Amino acid sequence: MITEERENEERDALRANQKLIRDQREANAQMVSATIRAQELADQAEAARARAETAMSELRESEERYRTLFDMCPTAVYSCDASGVIQQFNHYAAELWGRAPALGDTDWRFCGSHKLFRTDGSFMPRDQCPMAEVLSGKLPEARDAEVLIERPDGSRKTVVANIRPLKNQRGEVTAAINCFYDITDRKRAERELAASLQRERELAELRTRYTGRKSTIAACKKLIGRVAPEDRGIPGD
Repeated sequence: MITEERENEERDALRANQKLIRDQREANAQMVSATIRAQELADQAEAARARAETAMSELRESEERYRTLFDMCPTAVYSCDASGVIQQFNHYAAELWGRAPALGDTDWRFCGSHKLFRTDGSFMPRDQCPMAEVLSGKLPEARDAEVLIERPDGSRKTVVANIRPLKNQRGEVTAAINCFYDITDRKRAERELAASLQRERELAELRTRYTGRKSTIAACKKLIGRVAPEDRGIPGD
């Protein structure tokens, strides 16, 4: 009887020991799996961090190239976001505007000039300027658009603007870039040339009239010379 009970105890102990071994193996397997998964997640996080750092580095380099392009561009350049707030501009733009607006200033949208005018001299509200119309989609782009800009000192410049929108993958306008240059001297020369040509036409017309009158007077004199004195009312000899 005692022997049977002892055998039962030994079998129970053996089963308990086997179960403990299985549990330990399962726990070890789970620990190994969790460790491997943790390592995989750590590797993925490291790879993601590396990609993010690379992307940020590329973005910084791109922004630096973008700023360098702005600064090195031989014409005035500025950019606006979709709402018209100025994001970047180069020193040529500031020179033409006569001021350097604060980046991100919502009070000076679409253009950094003090005031805007149409070529006929009429006032142009900012929300009706070419940049505003390109950003709103009213114009697909602006090519060689002439605008008068007034500077803080009251002087005015005539500029030609070329504006291109920037779009995202959905085709939505997210920003726009304006490249513009000063044609004030050219317009002044054109006006002076037009005035000079007008004076030449007037002088040519006066010469034509004068020549015609001289010819008429000469013909009259010649005709008078052919008429007898008595016929001209002059007493004869």
